[in-house]
Amino acid sequence: MNSHELDFDNEFADILVGNERYASNFNESELTGVAREGLAVVTCMDSRIDPLALLGMLPGDVKILRNAGARVTEDVLRTLVLANHLLGVTPSVDHAAHGLPDGFSRGVRGSRCNL
Repeated sequence: MNSHELDFDNEFADILVGNERYASNFNESELTGVAREGLAVVTCMDSRIDPLALLGMLPGDVKILRNAGARVTEDVLRTLVLANHLLGVTPSVDHAAHGLPDGFSRGVRGSRCNL
């Protein structure tokens, strides 16, 4: 093994154990791919933020998209358009000043945006 290869058995052992524990206790299998509350949230990838707790929601209530600075990138926009048209969700943007054109967040915040 060269210095660029990962030894998954050792490097990620704690993560694999955590995943196994999560999977064995998973009780949300009845959830569908549709967000019960009809909302998609773009938020920061900051691990201190728990979007569900912040919004008073539960697993399955909202679609959550996370990235650095909650930026609405081309990929995020494409995902929001699909979520809106296929899953009936309304986009919401957290950290409104991050990565958006001037005035964009005011327009989204003030309406139920159909992208």
